[in-house]
Amino acid sequence: MENYDTLRARFDDDGFVIIRGLWDSGTLSEVQSHVDRYIREIVPKLPPEAAFFTDYSKPETLCKMQSLNRYDDWFRNLNENGSHVGLLEHFLRDQFSPQALEWFDKLPAAEGTPPHQDGFYWCRKPNVACGLWVALEPATLENGCLWYARGSHSAGIQPHASSGVLGFSQGIVGFDQTAADAVVAELEPGDAVAHHAATVHWTGANKTEDHRRALSIFCFGASTELDEETQARYAASLQSQLAERGIGGDS
Repeated sequence: MENYDTLRARFDDDGFVIIRGLWDSGTLSEVQSHVDRYIREIVPKLPPEAAFFTDYSKPETLCKMQSLNRYDDWFRNLNENGSHVGLLEHFLRDQFSPQALEWFDKLPAAEGTPPHQDGFYWCRKPNVACGLWVALEPATLENGCLWYARGSHSAGIQPHASSGVLGFSQGIVGFDQTAADAVVAELEPGDAVAHHAATVHWTGANKTEDHRRALSIFCFGASTELDEETQARYAASLQSQLAERGIGGDS
């Protein structure tokens, strides 16, 4: 892995940076064993807004798990004390304040996710926050890897509106992917990509018969605070979309 200063320079300039080999094979194996345990033992007891299925009658359609750190001690410890903490503090120039640990599976034939900015969901002021997306399996153009709009973080948070996409409830209004300086982030298992909370990103569709699983760690700078007015507007929009799908909760 490259040194922290080199990685941070690219993070500052582009709004994201790919980190090769963040987790070795041993770490990947350990994480996957606990993901399997969590799905087997914890998911059946979760509220519906903490584990999303494309079809709630079919367990095999599990596509997103939110806030694993809230429901499981092992993932809470990983979130708060993992090897990523020092790296993300270096990027943020602030102390690490954990927001959430999430798991994603882009199922075979799944559609893409809309262009969005994580900072719109998190509602921090100032917007000193970032996400770390770690590939558990190869992430490729064919199976729907991440795309980033290079330099988009410099424009701040853009207007969002309801997307209708389960697990990604908001999308940027009128964003033209073809006009952006778009960069694809193809990753091998254990590779990661870190992005600023204001960086526009999206995914393509999964055009394969394979799964594309990943773990995401989200954090704030400890010196930031919640923008309650902005958060209330987002929460109202989210609740409306969940209600339309017959899902309750506040995630």
